[in-house]
Amino acid sequence: MSQGYKLISIEEGDNTAIANFQDLIDTTSMSRDEKRKRWIQMSQYQLVIWNLTQKSRIVENYFTVEEVNEFSCSVSGDVCNAVDTGQKDLSYIASQMSIEI
Repeated sequence: MSQGYKLISIEEGDNTAIANFQDLIDTTSMSRDEKRKRWIQMSQYQLVIWNLTQKSRIVENYFTVEEVNEFSCSVSGDVCNAVDTGQKDLSYIASQMSIEI
């Protein structure tokens, strides 16, 4: 992956794909808002992970350089499919995403 993220792993279950990303940029001195921007930027890979796995639920976990899980987000495969087939705009994913901080 680019933009300073490393894809650590993709774990696939029957219905869920869990993608674990590590930020390659040290964010320890960043403000909370700056960190949020990194989290949001990482979440853009949900459609990529769905295209690779075709699972009904896509979960992304964000890990810092120090391997601390600071953020998780998920979206349904139906949402990704609607975007992928052109029924919905890419921003639809963000509006349907569940977030855990």
